[in-house]
Amino acid sequence: MYLRRIPATRPAFTLVELMVAMALIIFIMYVLAEAFSAGAGAVSHLKAVGDMNERLRGAANLLRRILQADHFDGRRRLSDRNFWIVDGVESPPPEGFFRILQINTANAYPGVWNEGTDLDLNPSVRATGDALHFTARLRGNKRDSFFQASAGVLTQNFPGSRFQEGSNYTSPMAEVAFYLQPVNPVENTVDGGTIRLHTLYMRQRLLVSSNDDVPAAAKGGNSADFLEVSHTGTPGNLYFNNAADVTIPQRRFAAGNANPYTWPTFATENPAQAGNDVVLTDVISFEVRVLLHPDCYGGNPRTFVRLDDAVFAAMTNTTFGTARVFDTWSSRSDGTFDYSGWKPTGTPTATTIPMYTAANGERIRIVAIQVTIRIWDNKTKQARQTSVVVDL
Repeated sequence: MYLRRIPATRPAFTLVELMVAMALIIFIMYVLAEAFSAGAGAVSHLKAVGDMNERLRGAANLLRRILQADHFDGRRRLSDRNFWIVDGVESPPPEGFFRILQINTANAYPGVWNEGTDLDLNPSVRATGDALHFTARLRGNKRDSFFQASAGVLTQNFPGSRFQEGSNYTSPMAEVAFYLQPVNPVENTVDGGTIRLHTLYMRQRLLVSSNDDVPAAAKGGNSADFLEVSHTGTPGNLYFNNAADVTIPQRRFAAGNANPYTWPTFATENPAQAGNDVVLTDVISFEVRVLLHPDCYGGNPRTFVRLDDAVFAAMTNTTFGTARVFDTWSSRSDGTFDYSGWKPTGTPTATTIPMYTAANGERIRIVAIQVTIRIWDNKTKQARQTSVVVDL
């Protein structure tokens, strides 16, 4: 009898084999998911770094352009040996001003916090009470080379009409202010520390050639119509400033207030323009340092310093309280404000120039200025900073 052998067959995987295969697939998927997540995180990190660098680059370029402009009459520079000499007599410059403020208030961090160095070994600090306020004169022969502001009434029958276009008033010179204000009073806790975020503002107020040339319709207007034009006075009786007028602190933006935490912004003055004065958001630190001429150190070169450095003499003007202020001041008298009796020291206090000399008695001459800005990215929890160095 012939018997046919039926070969053995395996119709399916065993349970053990199936579980092993599934485990391998899950492991491979986990590895791929982790790789994808790491790649996505790296891309997000790099994008955040790129975005912050781009924001810092834009702010740095703006700062550099304005700081490189002329700030006083003619080509007078803060580093000039005869900066404090006018027509052979010791005096502040007759046109323009340059002011650096470093405040210590309840809202600002006290002075500056040194936080060691970053991964690139650059010093990391946190300064929120520093501000810059100065005049700048741009050079060019086209409207788009100058400062521009919306001030329709001012452009009517104005002698400088070749610079005007429609309701836009254009001027080669303006007073410019850079300052921080906190986003809110609440500090964010990050890795056991606190970070208070600020907004960096830039306000520009264009200067005129002379108040006498301003149309009567503009002088009879309201201050709210000329937020971007330098002026003082009351509604119906406005006075428009030129480069000589703003040497007087009371005629400048914020009326000589030495606390930038209380300076106005478009959001507080005209909500319709809110945001037009914002340079950067999520700012951790805005620090200003200066490099003085070697004569101020007795011939020994030094590095960039803050205004509280021992190289500076004590403040001679007590009206600023605990703030450290460098200001080129004024010797002008205009019938309303009289600074003709200005003095480096002594009385009258109201006209005593702040921080006029170095500790060794030399007149302060600033060779260069360094502005360091640090910003924060809340999503990736990282910060980036940049420094702008400009010869003065």
